[in-house]
Order: sequence, then C-alpha cells, then structure tokens
Amino acid sequence: MKHRTYLALVFPLLLSTITTPLLGATDTAIAGRFSDASYIGGVAVGTLIFNTLYWLFGFLRVATSGFAAQADGSGEKNDLLLSLLRPLAIALFMGVTFLLLQKPILTGTLALMGAEPAVEEATSAYFSIRIWGAPFVLAGYVLLGWLMGVSEVRKTFFLVLTTNSLNILLSIWFALGMDWGMKGLAAGTMLSEVVSAVLGAWMVKRKLAITLSDMHSVARSSFIEKNALMKMFKVNRDLFIRTACLLLAFQLFTKSGAAFGTNVLAANAVLMQVQFLMVYVYDGFANGSSILAGRAIGKKDVEQFKLVTRMTKQWSFYAPCIIFLVFLISDLWIWPLFTNLREVLTLIDVHSFWLALVAFAASFGVVGYGIFTGATEVSYVRNSMILSAIFYILAIYPLTHFFGNHGLWAAFTVFCLCRSFFLWLYVPGLLVKVQTNIQQAAE
Repeated sequence: MKHRTYLALVFPLLLSTITTPLLGATDTAIAGRFSDASYIGGVAVGTLIFNTLYWLFGFLRVATSGFAAQADGSGEKNDLLLSLLRPLAIALFMGVTFLLLQKPILTGTLALMGAEPAVEEATSAYFSIRIWGAPFVLAGYVLLGWLMGVSEVRKTFFLVLTTNSLNILLSIWFALGMDWGMKGLAAGTMLSEVVSAVLGAWMVKRKLAITLSDMHSVARSSFIEKNALMKMFKVNRDLFIRTACLLLAFQLFTKSGAAFGTNVLAANAVLMQVQFLMVYVYDGFANGSSILAGRAIGKKDVEQFKLVTRMTKQWSFYAPCIIFLVFLISDLWIWPLFTNLREVLTLIDVHSFWLALVAFAASFGVVGYGIFTGATEVSYVRNSMILSAIFYILAIYPLTHFFGNHGLWAAFTVFCLCRSFFLWLYVPGLLVKVQTNIQQAAE
C-alpha cells in the first residue's frame, strides 16, 4: 500500500470530519457577534455539556466502525447487520435517558462550573433546545460509524458535509437573520441533527438492501450471542473510560479558565475551537487507519496490518507539520472571524502560540488510536488515557497557580503529549496481540 492509496481513503474522511468542529466554531463566531462576552462563555459551557453527554458515547461510532470493518473484511453479512443493530439499540436507549434527565444534567453542570449569572442564563437558553436532538445524535453516531466501517467513504462525506452545512446555515439564519440569539443557535443545530440521523438511516438501508423482516429475523436469532456481546461490551467499556478521561481534561480546562474571568473563558473557548479543528483533521487520518486495520484483521492479513501501522506512524508526524504551516499563514486573520471584542482578541493573541505546541503533542495520540480501534483492541487506548489524565491532574494546579492561564495551557499540552507518548509505547504489544489472535483464529 502506497501513501497515495492511504490518502485516497483518508482525504474524504478528513473533509467530512473537519466540518464537525466547524459547527462549534460557527456557534462561537456567531456568539462573538452578540453584545457581550457572556454569550461566547454560554456557548463554551453549553458545548461542554453536550460534549460530555455525546463524547462519552462516542464509542458508538468508533467501535461500530471497527466491528463493521472486520465484518466487511470477513464477508459475513449477518455479522455486518449485527454490528449495526447492537449499538443502535444502546444509542436509542441512552438518547431517551438524556431527555428524561435534562433538568438535573443542566442544574448539576451549572453548579459545578460556577460561571457568572449572565453565562449561566445564556447556557440555559442554548441547552434547553438542543437537548431534544439527543436520540438522533447518538443514533447518527452508529449510522455514521457503520458507513465508515464498510468503506462507504463518499456516502459518509456527503452525509456529514450536507447535514453540517445545513447546521451552519440554519444557525446563522435563526440566530442572526431571525434574531433568535442563543435559542437560534441551538435550534439550528438540533434540526440538523434530526436530518442527519434520518438521512443516515436511509443510506444504511440502501447499502444493506434487506427488509425489516430480514433484520428482525437476524436480530432475533443472533442479537444476544454471548461471545459477540462480551467483545462489544469490553470494547465499548474501554472506549467509554478513554472518553471519560478526555472529557475530564476538557472540563477541568473550562472550569479553570472560568475562574480567571469571562474574557479569559471566552478567549480560551475560541482557541479551543481551533484546537478542535486540528484534532478533527487528525481524526480523518485515524478513521482511515481504523478502516484499513479492521479490514486487514477481517481478512486475517498480518502483513497488511503492519503496513497500516507504519503508514499511521508516518502521517502522525507529517500531519502536524502541515498544520503548523497553515497556522503560521492564517494566524493574523483567523481570530477576528470569531469575535470583534478587543479584550478577548488581545488575550487570544497572547496565548495562541500554545496551539502550535498542542498540534505536535497531540498528533500520535489522536492519529494512532485508529489502528487500535480498527483492531478492536482498545484496552491500550484506555490505559494510555488514564495515565495521561493522572499526569494532567498533577500538573494543572501548580502550573495555573504560578502561571495563570499560560499554566493552564501548559498543563493541557502535557496531557496531549502524554496521550501520544504512552500510546506509542503500546504499539509493539498491539502487533503481538493481533498476530496471536489471527494465528489462533486460523487454527
């Protein structure tokens, strides 16, 4: 496999994933056009709530992609269908649960954050509307992950690009055109989430080309097969823990930033949106590696898996170099796109150099985890994140105490660097585990 082959898969996935953080960036930019920095803070806290809710169940996309890729590589159609139905049942159940618990979720988060009253009011307006998209978001994770796993790259790109573009247009129209403010931002996002799930379900049905009665028959006979369910449970559990550690890092970051005042909170929110853009570029590479790794395991091809691993390592170095060059070119004009508040722009200018450091520190931690998820061997990812979270917690208080917001960004950089370092150390163990599993399956 050549770099051209790898990039032919990665590039459309990259284009599709990069539109996702553009949603948060658009909401932040629109809020930056309102009259007060509290609206940017409201978007930051509101986004943190939904990141917590949804990212905790991000395994619904990641694990589904890995299982679907392996089933697709093996050619087992029943396994391919079950790789969709099992996580979809979890997604719908948890989405309804979020709706039922929306009041305690909002109240508890606001109490923990300790933000100023104006920020809390803006957050409440945003949350109270967007929460109604929860079942559609989680179902959409499963549908998108399944389409990625079966290498429906064009459909994935069309789905994400179309619905995210709709999200951006609706948010601008509702918030600014119709002057609905924070509620308009939330309404635009929620409606696009509904459209995304419906369109994704239609695409999946066309790909499978089976009837509802066929789905019912397969689900009834094989849905609760013990070994398969245990494998799915272990993978999802480990990815859940991994995401919980990641969210802990972001929550501590936002909470610590809020303690420095509304302007610092707003500046960090803008910087973090650009950081998310970088991470989602990496995620495009991770998704490509996950598909290729899963397909290699489905075909029981150890050499192909090793080749995917080498390619992933190489691009975890090339990608941050490219991002750094883009950052140097765009640094002067990108920030006014988010806000015209002078105090916030001044703080952004002082702290923006940290993004360049984060780009290199986080690279392999994000790109490299694709080979682990494609192999559905994510205990290594879980362990690396737990270790990284421990180092982050140990670093954040002394660094913020002595260096303020610069210390906060330094602690976050330590977290990103640990993610990459520890995951890199686990690669040899992954290769041994994959080779052993394939040999046992052949016997």
